[in-house]
Amino acid sequence: MRNAFSSVLCLLLLCVGVVVAPAQILEVPVDPVEPGEFVTIPVSGLTDTEISRAVLDWEPHDGVQVIPVKTWGGQAMIFFKAPSQAASKYALILAWPLSATEVGYEKAYVVVEGENGPDPQPDPEPDPDPEPGPLAKMSLIVVEETRDRTPQQAQILLDPTLRTWLKNNGHQIHLIDKDQPAEGLKDWIALTDNVLPHLFIVDSGGGKPVWDGPLPTTQEAMRELCKEWGAEK
Repeated sequence: MRNAFSSVLCLLLLCVGVVVAPAQILEVPVDPVEPGEFVTIPVSGLTDTEISRAVLDWEPHDGVQVIPVKTWGGQAMIFFKAPSQAASKYALILAWPLSATEVGYEKAYVVVEGENGPDPQPDPEPDPDPEPGPLAKMSLIVVEETRDRTPQQAQILLDPTLRTWLKNNGHQIHLIDKDQPAEGLKDWIALTDNVLPHLFIVDSGGGKPVWDGPLPTTQEAMRELCKEWGAEK
């Protein structure tokens, strides 16, 4: 899945026949999101070949972060974050080749509502370093060198007990190979300081890491760390 400018996408659609997706491909949030909120949008119903050749665009462009990724389990998704000064609606446009003469196409909208900009009357004595509580939506981002993964590290990353707990409580895990990062994810690699495998615990609602460091060395330590930061339903 690649990013594209609107002009390139429009040219592609003008040159071939357009087939509107028969079912929802972009699973955008049903409820409005807040300005600056970091959300994940699953992409479903496409083959691996269609995903690899798909073109993604969005409008308006200014200040928006849109990152197409694929999880370790093969789920394609889009990381989306509207700027703090947000428009009321953002369009995500996905096109993928069906044949030499036809292109699949879907346009979906992310609605953004909430306060824009800083509080006009901030607290005169705000807490300079508030303690974050358990995250309602937590994303684990692991940067690794896949070919150097040890059996012990594989047990930690693929731990079925941990995976079940994450899924049941609305959390996610994403694995990034430092030599083959998905488009837009190179920034995470730069933050590791070459300490691999490296774990980032990210608030999915805000898109910022709340913890990072070397991957825990045991399944038990990894589970405890996740339960410390992630809320349980």
